[in-house]
Amino acid sequence: SVNNCLQQRMVSIVRTGPESGYYFDLFRSVSKQKNKYADYIYHNVGDTFTLSSQNGNSLSLTAQEKRYPSTAAVGKDKNEYEVLFPGWHYFKNVKVSTPTAEPICGTFTLAGKNKYMHVAMPGGSEREYTAAEAPPILEVEEGYDKKNARVLSIRQAGEAWNRPFIVVYEPSTNAKPTVLSVENIADGGKVIGAKVVSQVAGQVYTDQILALEQAGGSYRNPASGLSFTGRFAIVRTVENARGKRIDLYIGAGDELSFQGHKLSPGADKKGYLTFNQ
Repeated sequence: SVNNCLQQRMVSIVRTGPESGYYFDLFRSVSKQKNKYADYIYHNVGDTFTLSSQNGNSLSLTAQEKRYPSTAAVGKDKNEYEVLFPGWHYFKNVKVSTPTAEPICGTFTLAGKNKYMHVAMPGGSEREYTAAEAPPILEVEEGYDKKNARVLSIRQAGEAWNRPFIVVYEPSTNAKPTVLSVENIADGGKVIGAKVVSQVAGQVYTDQILALEQAGGSYRNPASGLSFTGRFAIVRTVENARGKRIDLYIGAGDELSFQGHKLSPGADKKGYLTFNQ
């Protein structure tokens, strides 16, 4: 209500094996008044946080300590402390990229622990990427409750409803992610999901994730033989040396069709179908 915005979040856990998978996060935001820019902010523990292009080259960042200034108090909490909005004044060691429309990757690293959170974001819309530090996350362990959290912030000029933020997070014990690429899926100028390609144990997983704005929405792609009516669905293709498998999943919807196969769930609006090609 502070910014008079309409916002929508869709988060899903997508498994690619017994010990592998990723979080899919789609965030829509549009102001009912003036869409100057939209920001996406995520923080996690880590000794380092790095950003790079999809080809592995480090993303060039420039220090901008005044990028996120503190604002006038917007009120007081129950203890009569002044509340500043939106909390940006806590950011330190702020480093920002120039605007880029390229796909961007990142990694939160816990030094000496073989623990990582890999991040992958599709290209398409011109955005500025920020790496910064924030106060410690008090609920965590292993000493990170006393270390500054690492921050990823993404800024996009204008609205983020037809061009929502999409971020894929892959927790891992390996320095190299299994997620190879993330691309937007668009329909009539609106981004409605993403194609996520992963490689796990000699198999290539191609997930077409559809996250429509509302129940009863529809998407048709005659060229690929895909059609969906509903809110959330995934079409997965798994390829290996032995052949190809297709998985159809509906999290909330009425019908999902792909290459001549149809999945129609029951009253709970959920369903799963698998077949070989």
